[in-house]
Amino acid sequence: MDLAAACGADVEVTSSRTEWDTLYAQPDGTMRWDASATAVRTLLDDQWAPVDNTLVASGSGFEVAAPVTAMTFSDGAPGIPLVSLQRDGHSMTFDVSLDLPAPTVDGPRLTYTDVLPGVDLLVTVNADATGFSEVLRVEDAHAAADPRLAELTFPVTTTSDLDLEGAGGGFVALDGAGERVFSSPTPAMWDSTQATTRTAQPLALLGLGRVGAQLATVGPTPVAAEAPAAGGDRAVAPIGGENVAWMPAKVSTDAVTITPDAQLLADPETTWPVYIDPSISGSRNMWTAVRDVFGQDYGFDPDQGVGLCSRATTTSCSATFKSRLLWTFTGLGEIGALTSNQIVSATFAAVGTNAYDCTPRPVTLYRVGDFNSSTPWPGGTLWEAMSTVTFVAKSSCAGQPVRWIEFDATAQARAIADANTAQGSLGLAVDESSMAYWKRFRNDATFSITYNRPPSTPTGLSLTVGAAVKSCGSWINSRTPTLSATVDDPDGGNLQAYFDVFSTSGAVYTPGLTTAKAAGSVHTQAVPSGSLSDGDGYQFRVVALDSGGLLGGASFCQFGIDTVAPVAPVIAPATATSYPVKYVEGAWAGGLHQVGGFAVSAGTSTDVLSYKYSFNNTALSSSVSGSAATLTFSPDQVGPQTLRVQAVDRAGNVSPVSLYTFNVDFPVTSAQWSLDEGSGTVARSSVAADGSPLLNLAGATSWVDGPLVPFGAVDDRALHFGALADRAVTAGPVVSTAGSFAVLATVRLDSLPAATATAVGQDGRDFSGFELGYRADATCAGGMSSCWYFSMRTADTAGGAVQVASPAATVAGEWVSLVAMHDASTGLVELSVCTPFGDPTPSALVTAPYASTWRASGPLRVGGALSAGAPVAAWPGDVADVQLLAGTVDESAIRRACSPAASGTAGTE
Repeated sequence: MDLAAACGADVEVTSSRTEWDTLYAQPDGTMRWDASATAVRTLLDDQWAPVDNTLVASGSGFEVAAPVTAMTFSDGAPGIPLVSLQRDGHSMTFDVSLDLPAPTVDGPRLTYTDVLPGVDLLVTVNADATGFSEVLRVEDAHAAADPRLAELTFPVTTTSDLDLEGAGGGFVALDGAGERVFSSPTPAMWDSTQATTRTAQPLALLGLGRVGAQLATVGPTPVAAEAPAAGGDRAVAPIGGENVAWMPAKVSTDAVTITPDAQLLADPETTWPVYIDPSISGSRNMWTAVRDVFGQDYGFDPDQGVGLCSRATTTSCSATFKSRLLWTFTGLGEIGALTSNQIVSATFAAVGTNAYDCTPRPVTLYRVGDFNSSTPWPGGTLWEAMSTVTFVAKSSCAGQPVRWIEFDATAQARAIADANTAQGSLGLAVDESSMAYWKRFRNDATFSITYNRPPSTPTGLSLTVGAAVKSCGSWINSRTPTLSATVDDPDGGNLQAYFDVFSTSGAVYTPGLTTAKAAGSVHTQAVPSGSLSDGDGYQFRVVALDSGGLLGGASFCQFGIDTVAPVAPVIAPATATSYPVKYVEGAWAGGLHQVGGFAVSAGTSTDVLSYKYSFNNTALSSSVSGSAATLTFSPDQVGPQTLRVQAVDRAGNVSPVSLYTFNVDFPVTSAQWSLDEGSGTVARSSVAADGSPLLNLAGATSWVDGPLVPFGAVDDRALHFGALADRAVTAGPVVSTAGSFAVLATVRLDSLPAATATAVGQDGRDFSGFELGYRADATCAGGMSSCWYFSMRTADTAGGAVQVASPAATVAGEWVSLVAMHDASTGLVELSVCTPFGDPTPSALVTAPYASTWRASGPLRVGGALSAGAPVAAWPGDVADVQLLAGTVDESAIRRACSPAASGTAGTE
């Protein structure tokens, strides 16, 4: 449509093109649907091409060069039917019960000679290649006497999706929806009498009688002889003056049978040759001439007459009769889907080919009822006049050439829309009291319908405030929003839009039409200051207008105005038991990864919908919905922390930022044993004044020099273990294995054992909850034969342990620092290893996911582990320092633990 407007010319919508239909976008914004009674193009190899009814030889017979209905005709090979037809995925074959020789071909015609003695079969593809005529040409009375002409049977096959039925003396093949796919009118036979050679007979001698609703002949019947049809072909259909007999067909599921008129064949006045059809069409549309004396000429080709052919006026009429012409156009579903007020105009056009004389006289176009091949005179009961045109078209009249004559057919187009149907029929008739009104028209009439569908109901309604786009139903924080909507039209073209704003008391802003834009564009309208008030609710309405003046449906969008910001939110520690640490403003509490919560509320504001917040920065990049919310925080650093919170109300107004400052405490050491006592059966913790929790030595556990003795620290001592009975244990648990904790130990192996050896662990009832030490098996990383490891069980059972193994080397006689952690906030177990008296750089943390909340409730065990209730994994070496912390340690603490001077105490601050 835009291209049509830009070019000032009609532009075809090629996606709607069919063999019979052409759709145009017009510069004035309307659409025009042109339907032709005959096919005007065909789809050949997925490309549109002109129709070509020429027959060409192929490997399977003779095919039409560029058909609308695909047809393959016999080349005389045995077992091949006369014709196979295909249309829209449906197939039908039509044969003759005669032996077919190889035919001769001449353009659109095949001639099978002597299919019976003196009888040729002529097959002619019609001009628009939608069907064909099949005619037996009987040369003389001797040939006509062949008993095989007494009854002719034509075998028929169809695909399972077609049903063959009789229809008014002919037949149709219907699809599953009852729609006509192939059709054949009542078969006819005619002789070769010329229009001027017959002597007129009284009508009483014509032997006319009625069979059902159709005129049938008992004997030979003369047809009109006012003039031969322009370009007529007697081998296809009568052209004027012939004796014609109709032969209603007998139709079964697999054959069509006709009985030629014996009287016509035996009449001594018959002019030879005689022609016997039927014909078959795959055309979508229909046309016919109905006559009050001679029956109908269904599918006439190429033209036919309308009016009175009077023997009293001219001897060119072999009898007096009246004729009317009718057309049915199908495939008009898009027109039927319209409403009648969307039809702008419609035109029926047909080529006038001849007239009685050179005096212009009127022809009237009628809206008529649907018809078929057997519809008799006068062509149904509905003849509703629509328009009359006075003209003459006759090549021998000066300035009155053969040409298209146009009639106003708007009433029929609107009737099609009102009925929501896909087809419509039209008829031509004239004053039937005088032959002076007689005219002829060609069959390729057209039905052109101009329509204008209204614009679509606008979509995508929204409001823009600054850079923010708000949906309908929102509150906005501006009294000057920009209103938006997408405006479209099924026919394209340029569109304008009305934007009107209403309050509960009526219209408050009606700016008029927007600037025209192409269909599918977004139209906007800025609301000026002073139109809207704070605190009120509104709606805006959008209606599109096309270039033809049609309005579309209205769309509505509600919104409210709120420019008042909420008060600063209130922040307090969360009181839920799921947050055991309470981070009170200004106070010290918690520790690394000890989760706390903060309750946020709206204070005196009543329309808060969400909060923006951030910890330790000003970005406010996180958000949470609700008028009140709880924020969760897991510290990853110690010291002062700042929470910033900003409330956001229904309109997007933001409050002042509330600040909440609190302090995360340094890691708390649950217990620390330097193991420097040097004698006795008890090791005391340096954390508590009373030395608790005490480590009680058992078995042959002994005191030995610690790692700092070679460096002059003569009082540095350690514990030595060597057997399963050797151990140092507390009276109860030291840390909660369900929460975050860290364990640090400085250890040395006398030799590298061939099995697991545990330096530190905490017992459950039957198994150790965690183990820190050495192992020599396939679980070590990178194919190493032995490694330092830390494992935690998920339950007090034999299976389900989660282990991390360090890639650091294991060396007998070398002191190493082991740092292991369980971070409950991240769900990880972690391990780092260093050699304080070699390379003090700690190895990178190795981690593994751990999700259990099982608490090992037994004592801390140094020098071994517990499995199935019995001691295992004896440590064959020394342990110098052990620390247990509630919480995890950061990288700096790990580095301090690896310092030689720290001697295992770097985890405390």
